[in-house]
Amino acid sequence: ETLSDLEAFIVGAEWNRAHGRTLPEFIENSKGGLLDATQLAHPLLPADRRVANSIRVDGSQRCHLVTGSNMSGKSTFLRAIGLNLLLAQAGLKVVASQFQVSRLRLESSMRPSDSLADGFSSFYSEVSDLVEILAKADGKEVVFYLVDEIFRGTNNRERRIGAESVIRAFSKTRAMGMVTTHDLDLAALEGQVDGLTNHHFRDDVIDGKMTFNYEYRKGPCPSTNAIKVMRTAGLEVIET
Repeated sequence: ETLSDLEAFIVGAEWNRAHGRTLPEFIENSKGGLLDATQLAHPLLPADRRVANSIRVDGSQRCHLVTGSNMSGKSTFLRAIGLNLLLAQAGLKVVASQFQVSRLRLESSMRPSDSLADGFSSFYSEVSDLVEILAKADGKEVVFYLVDEIFRGTNNRERRIGAESVIRAFSKTRAMGMVTTHDLDLAALEGQVDGLTNHHFRDDVIDGKMTFNYEYRKGPCPSTNAIKVMRTAGLEVIET
């Protein structure tokens, strides 16, 4: 046991020396959970390529609804937050210039997969994950959830209904976190759902080419790029 602890400490010390930027600050927040990070970046991306963003999730903005173009950085940012939370809870340095956090239980639905052996689809797997996360959100711990492209595996109408139902269910608990989606209609929930705020990533077209700056911005995404991506890949798309 002593040797295994020593190996773990060596790995942690090497991470702090080679990759970590700052030690997290754990605080007690009487109003609920808190995550406040400045210049946070993905720990596994090379330092010369990663783009850092700042984020604050607290009682007044408990759910960040994140819309945005394909390949604009939504999923990567969710993974960056999740990995840095795990690093912080392990007592290691995080990849951020400042990182304040209260005690949170991290839960995620990022890449649900199907199972031939168990006979269920990726959509059913996602539904099961979200039901489990909602059940934990009613517990004693404050849950921090990361839900990526909610209900992507079903049709537009039912995805919209299901996503709103999940978001409203989260709003009735102490849970906090982020939900990414391509359904721009969900942005209308700001002002209707307590604590929900809109944020987005987007692309720009410069000299006929899509470019991404991977900046996390406030408000709903003002544009889409799915057709541009298809055409760039060589697919002939006919708009009617």
